[in-house]
Amino acid sequence: MMEVAYKYARALVRVASEKDKLETVEGQLKALKELMEEAPEFQSMLVSPTMDKEKKKEIIGKALAGKVEEELLSFISLLIDKDRQDGLAGIVSLAIELAGRERNIVKAYVYTVERLDRDEKALLAEKLSKVLDKEVVIENHIDKDLLGGAVVKAGDLLFDGSIRGKLEGLRDMMNSALQNGIGVTGGNESEG
Repeated sequence: MMEVAYKYARALVRVASEKDKLETVEGQLKALKELMEEAPEFQSMLVSPTMDKEKKKEIIGKALAGKVEEELLSFISLLIDKDRQDGLAGIVSLAIELAGRERNIVKAYVYTVERLDRDEKALLAEKLSKVLDKEVVIENHIDKDLLGGAVVKAGDLLFDGSIRGKLEGLRDMMNSALQNGIGVTGGNESEG
């Protein structure tokens, strides 16, 4: 399904870009994503097997009329026609990411024990922007399994600055040193 979702997302971004509406459509996709997260009944209606396609398109048309570009409304109708509405959330997320890339923006997923405040996000975004040479948007996630620090995933970059990651790195280094040290010590004893 991921490959299919990617194809649909890429097509939507291409059309929005060709019509010079990429930034607008990206903003509307973000609003649509929030709607789906905050109103699970919207997603339930979309995937309901008891409601026919035309009724779904009518409801969505009324709900989103004047709030989204015609291209986005047509796109959602196409998904319904092709029985792909169950993948709308994934397609929307991918389209937001692709639109950002097209506009030279990358999303950084930052995992921390506690929520970052506005200043911490801004500072981190600024530092990552310099490293990646792109505008960076921070999406902060809480991970109570971390002992402290942060894990950052942005594009191809993975930075594990968590305390757990540092401890695991230290453990690996010590294990390697012990394995190498045992071989050296054994060799020295036999020489002497």
